[in-house]
Amino acid sequence: MPTFLNRRGHCIVYTCQEPVKGPWLVFVPGFRSSCRASKKHARLRDVALHRGWGFASLDHASQGDSKASYSEVDVGLWIEDLQRLLSTLNGISSNPIILVGISLGAWISIKTSHTTALAGIFCIGGGINGTEKWLAEVPPDRRADRSFTYHRPSAYAESGYYEIPVSFLLDSKPYCIDLTKSVSLSCPIFFFHGCKDIDAPLGSIEELIEHMSSPLKTLDVVAGGDHRLSRPQDLDRMIQLLESFVENITSE
Repeated sequence: MPTFLNRRGHCIVYTCQEPVKGPWLVFVPGFRSSCRASKKHARLRDVALHRGWGFASLDHASQGDSKASYSEVDVGLWIEDLQRLLSTLNGISSNPIILVGISLGAWISIKTSHTTALAGIFCIGGGINGTEKWLAEVPPDRRADRSFTYHRPSAYAESGYYEIPVSFLLDSKPYCIDLTKSVSLSCPIFFFHGCKDIDAPLGSIEELIEHMSSPLKTLDVVAGGDHRLSRPQDLDRMIQLLESFVENITSE
């Protein structure tokens, strides 16, 4: 797979299939997620190839095949790395770009839209400002301790918890979305979210939408859906809505 070096010297692994027609679909993974292991990545790649759309994805530095230490990264670096990938895609073809942001990848996608022209953003279980939520869970006397690593309980981790350096949380603060102000977006955005998501509660997305100005903003709530939205019916619905979203915004 192709790679590039980010500004901190990490080797970022990405995938790239040039479009035959239609847009670029760019998969933006969430926290502790790799493209290789993602069911959503596989489904979206297959749909893109079937439709003739371009498809690209990357593993964030410290995740999947992009090796680095979590103490060396932050959300801002991940935003920069995505911008670097999008610049590469624009150098290949001028086809419109649609980001598919998974969990924390939705936050990264929204921030990236402020510096890169996008045709649209499709968010799946969007986790906005998640690092602030995690920092609030850290013992108060450790919240400013950059050497401390928070062991956050998680049903998704084999060990039962994720190791999250406080330095990662502190360094990500400048990239949080300010929900006390209007959030301006120049492209359409779609939120696909589970009503039983306890990791990124539905209310956080509803609050974001309330403060967001966009040419088009849509929320589809999945009955019984959790954060992962990985049930067969969730994945089928995801593809159906994404195809409709892409067709609507690229036919205008």
